[in-house]
Amino acid sequence: MKYFYSILAILFVFSTVALANEESPSDNPWVMNFNGLLGFRALDKEDWSPKDKQIAGGIEFDFRKKQWPVSFLVGVLSSNHDNSNSYYGRRRYNDDSYLTEGYLGIRKYFDINGSFFPYISLGGSYIGASVCDCNHYKNEEQSDSSFGYFGSIGGIFKQPLEIGSMNLGFDIRGLGGTSMNLLNKDVQADYVQLSFVMGFGW
Repeated sequence: MKYFYSILAILFVFSTVALANEESPSDNPWVMNFNGLLGFRALDKEDWSPKDKQIAGGIEFDFRKKQWPVSFLVGVLSSNHDNSNSYYGRRRYNDDSYLTEGYLGIRKYFDINGSFFPYISLGGSYIGASVCDCNHYKNEEQSDSSFGYFGSIGGIFKQPLEIGSMNLGFDIRGLGGTSMNLLNKDVQADYVQLSFVMGFGW
């Protein structure tokens, strides 16, 4: 998983430097968005209960030439369910799960009125999960990872600034096609996620 994130970081740095240094004709400039996401994720209850409801967050970056039909998209997300402060009698126990994900894809924006831009996204993901089932009876922790595919729909409002714009919006995202083995159980890391989006555009 760490190697995938290293590749994402390198792609992000090189694409940013290339976009910043390239002289673009005024009729076909670069269009970019850098956004943060914060929201709620629902995993399969049968596989993940009672850890199926998680808080999720991440960042994503998309870019394109203005005349291109779609943008290229790169991002990272994570979510967790933390019960580390739960108690059984007088004993504290951990019942935690963490998921981290990197993804690449394409995004299509639709210009409604010059300020609101609905979009649809498709791509591939690599997601890793770590689960801890630790109490005074047992101490089990295991990690696994899987490739998958994602799709999302959403929209952002662009508020013009002196340079670029402020982005505010929402994102509804789904992940599918994953398969893992955690704590000797075959599970899927597929999910549905609803997020608030905030960032900047150029």
